[in-house]
Formats: sequence, structure tokens, C-alpha cells
Amino acid sequence: MPTFAAIAGLSIYSWLSIYISGEIRRAKDTTQMKIMGLASFIHIGIAVLLSVVFFWKFGHDFFVAVNALSGTESYPFAAPPYYTFMTSIAGGSTLLAWWLFITFAVAYPLLILPNITIAVRTFFAWALDGILPSRFARVSPKTHAPNWAIGLTVVISVIVLYWAVSNGEGFLSVLYEAVVLQLVTMILIGIAAVLLPYRRPDVWRASATTRRLFGVPVVALAGALTSVMLAGLFFIYMHYPELGIDKGHFFRDCAIILGAALLTFVIARQARLRQGVDVDKLAMEIPPE
Repeated sequence: MPTFAAIAGLSIYSWLSIYISGEIRRAKDTTQMKIMGLASFIHIGIAVLLSVVFFWKFGHDFFVAVNALSGTESYPFAAPPYYTFMTSIAGGSTLLAWWLFITFAVAYPLLILPNITIAVRTFFAWALDGILPSRFARVSPKTHAPNWAIGLTVVISVIVLYWAVSNGEGFLSVLYEAVVLQLVTMILIGIAAVLLPYRRPDVWRASATTRRLFGVPVVALAGALTSVMLAGLFFIYMHYPELGIDKGHFFRDCAIILGAALLTFVIARQARLRQGVDVDKLAMEIPPE
């Protein structure tokens, strides 16, 4: 369970289709859903097949033992026991080892690019909503890109990269806390999805779908399932200290982040009110496509 939680937690940042699904054009079109559904089915099938092969070749006991040794003086290799490394050894094939290495090396930058767009989009949206200065929502007439938001993302990324390289242990401890805090935010989003059709039926009727399953709105079912699953992950992270969560530090840091977020919003709200802009009305309805 801790291994499952670690993989699922770090995979949060690659759930890009969910992140943009409510904002893409033609959100009511089922074509995109069918494509994503087929891709998910294929990926799950590949994952199941590789898992069977992995445990057939190595076994559960070896998997637990090698991960326990990783990072200690008793671990004989310079590389962590990633699946690419272990499979290369077990396969006994130079061609297989190079194939796994090249595909992993090529795929990782492709994963980083959409993750960068998430940060850019976030700064852009905050500026568009009046939380950040409006310059970060400006789009260049030449490049048709929010250059200010991109620049801010690059600067922060370089600072965080330097932090990760110079103080890896401190960076990882904060990263683990960020994963769990992300679970909390997603749980709250799931709860909001459950309440939406009943608390704000007008907004729900204007959303991408008003379908029901057994009389219950699909969005409410999806929100409930998401909240339950992520609450289970949250429990695992808090229950197993081996996952890197110090409860005392976690709740302290969460309080700091929450306080900083509320303070930022209050300051921005007051500043916009003086300019005649009420940011509270931004969440009153779903923007049209």
C-alpha cells in the first residue's frame, strides 16, 4: 500500500486531461472522452501485463527488499531500482536496455512540457481573475503567448531547480508535503462536485454535462468516488512515516500555506475593489465556451 500511494501521489501532477477537461472547446463532445478512454484502457492493460512479468521475474519479496536497501550503504548500484534499470539487468539484452533508456529519456521531457503549461496557465488565470497584476495575463501580439506568465514560471522553476540540486533532502520533504496537500485540494474539489447539482443547480445545468446515472448526477458520483479514493491515499501517507511525511511539520506547513493564500486573496480583493472590480463574482457562473 505505501508503494501504491507513492506512485499514485507523484502521478497527480500528470493528470493533465482532468485539469483541462472542463475548459476545452466542445467540452460536451464525447469524441475526446472516447479517445482518452481508449488510451486509458491500453495503458492499464500494459501496466497490468508489465506488473505480472515483473512479479513473475523478481517476486514481491525481492521488490520489497531492493527498495528497502536503496539509498543505504548496502545497496550495490549507483542507480535506484527503477523498472528500466531492473528490467535491463533481468532481460540480459543490451538492445532492450538501450530501448528502455532511450524511451524513458525521450518521454520525460515530453511530460515536463505540459506540466510547465499548467504553471503558466495558473499564473495567467490568477492575473485574469485579478489576483495577480494584470500584466501576467497579457498575450503577445507576435507570439500569441502570455510571455509575462511564462517568464515568471521560468524564474521560479530555476530557483526551485537550484534548491533541489543544492538541498535534495529538504526539497524532497517539501515535495512529499506538496503531494499530500494536493490530495486535500482535490478532495475539496470532489466534495464541491458532489454539492454542485444540489447547491447550485443553475450552474450545474450550464456545465459540460447534466447526465445522470441511476438518477444521481454523474458529476456528483465522480466527485464522491474521487474524494473517497484520495482520502484513502491521504490516510496511507499519514499512516506510514516511511513515505516521508512528518505530521507535525505537515500541519504546520499547511497552515502557513493556507494563511498565505488567504492573505494574498484578501489583499488582491481589496485592491480590486478600490478599482471597481468585485473578484467574488468571478466564481458565480461557469464562463461560456
